[in-house]
Amino acid sequence: MQDFLRYLLEHARQYKKEIFFVLLGSFLVGISTGLMAYTLKPLLDDLFISKDKNLLYLLPTAIFFIYVGKGIGRFLKDYYSAFISGSVSNSIRVIFLEHIVSLDLNTFNKLGSGQIIGKIISDVDKIKLFLLNNVSNFIKSIVSVIFLIALIVYHSPKLAFVSLVILPLMIYPLLIFAKRMKIDSKTSQDKISIVVHKINEILHNFEIIKSFNSEKIEISKFKARIKEYFSFYMKAEKTNALISPMMEIGSSIAIGVAIIVGGMEVINETMSVGSFVSFITALIFLYEPIKSLSIDYNRLQECVASYDRLKEVFDIKSVIIDGGKILNEKIVNISFCDTSLKYTEKLVLENINADILENDTVALIGNSGGGKSSFSNLISRFYDASSGEVLINGQNIKNYNKASLRSKISLVSQSTFIFNDTIANNITYANTYNKERLKKAIKQAYCEFVYDFELGIDTILDEYGSNISGGQKQRIAIARAIYKNPDVYIFDEATSALDNESELFIKQSIKELAKNKIVILIAHRISSIEYANKIFLFRDGEIVASGNSKDIKTNKFYLQLVGEMSN
Repeated sequence: MQDFLRYLLEHARQYKKEIFFVLLGSFLVGISTGLMAYTLKPLLDDLFISKDKNLLYLLPTAIFFIYVGKGIGRFLKDYYSAFISGSVSNSIRVIFLEHIVSLDLNTFNKLGSGQIIGKIISDVDKIKLFLLNNVSNFIKSIVSVIFLIALIVYHSPKLAFVSLVILPLMIYPLLIFAKRMKIDSKTSQDKISIVVHKINEILHNFEIIKSFNSEKIEISKFKARIKEYFSFYMKAEKTNALISPMMEIGSSIAIGVAIIVGGMEVINETMSVGSFVSFITALIFLYEPIKSLSIDYNRLQECVASYDRLKEVFDIKSVIIDGGKILNEKIVNISFCDTSLKYTEKLVLENINADILENDTVALIGNSGGGKSSFSNLISRFYDASSGEVLINGQNIKNYNKASLRSKISLVSQSTFIFNDTIANNITYANTYNKERLKKAIKQAYCEFVYDFELGIDTILDEYGSNISGGQKQRIAIARAIYKNPDVYIFDEATSALDNESELFIKQSIKELAKNKIVILIAHRISSIEYANKIFLFRDGEIVASGNSKDIKTNKFYLQLVGEMSN
């Protein structure tokens, strides 16, 4: 809990003015409750019994100003709590996402999108609502409790002791419940991440679900996950719901004892009617802030559970350590020296030796899962070699700053991603806008279809590019790679969704791009390797043959692959 409170303080300390207003507002609201209880004594003793006419106007005026102060306090408390909670939750979300995008690909894939979305939305929302409602309520309740206890002690120390002796007996079970609440809340949040993951999976595979008529199957799976989450959610809420009845039972005992003992004092004329009514009213008022404190404490436990879930991710560090050297020079040579790569315990590349030079167009071919994509991922340093080295211009790739390395590499993968933005911004993504350069990239990627839209390159593409075809998405992705003007192009079956005419045109463009560049083609079609001057033949994580098509034309595995590609 201390870690969580320290974490909140680090984020909130920059809002000192806003915190002051929250404290002031909470104090005004908290003290007004005690003041209202106190006014009952002069109202009964001095106005009604002693007939003091001066109080006839003085008391209503005092009550008016008490409520004005309470109203001002409530505004300050609610408004500035909303500002602080919104600002802090936004800050946590930004920092969390910055941490996520800093992770290496392997670590990111292990987390899963559902877990990430669940934490960044649901867990941060828990913290936001705690800051919005519970922190200011906690301060207000503390002020109310202190003032009301002071008031009942002022009226009758003996009666106060008799009435409040039950308080510790009420607090102990609440602390037990709070501990259980933290456990149940964390489990509940874990389950909601699984629910979010399932929603994400359904939305991303919508077309497949439709084609297999599996809507009912997926809904059935979703219902099972919702049911599992709901059972843990209700366990947490059951614990929370027990607070009020426990408080009410305890309060009824305290009030009952106070009426018996205090009533005897009034009968014996050792306590005035006004003091007695003010005492009982203060005792009744005391129930609400004490109940509020117990609820706030339970909500704090929920937030600690959410913080622990966030911290689990914050504690994960990228296994790829950034190098200090900025890669300013052009990439003219990429070498693999006895390079192996493991995903968890599975060896996906073993003892790879390869040399790629400027002006090379290299085709990577092989069986599915043979290591082609893993080979290209090492060049972009999405992963680090488990053993051996990858050299860029003779230097170990680990020595280079990742951002400077990746700025010189363009990747076009099979699964092209389109941003919900204009065509122009999709093509110029993460680069400075240049109109002539954009036109050239559009032409080289055979992307002139963009001018057919009413708004041309200013047309906004729908989520995942749903308003354009698969081939058009691929051409925009190729245009994006060309616009970047890198030293190294990696095309992972980048023409798989294109028609023959588009494919021929883009292949011609790739030939032109290869001048003074390095082009790496992960190929699944025979046509993709026809103009490669080097071919690396992958089989089960090894390069079993390399050279041009003449050098390896007698390799049986190569002939088998070519036959499969041709068919």
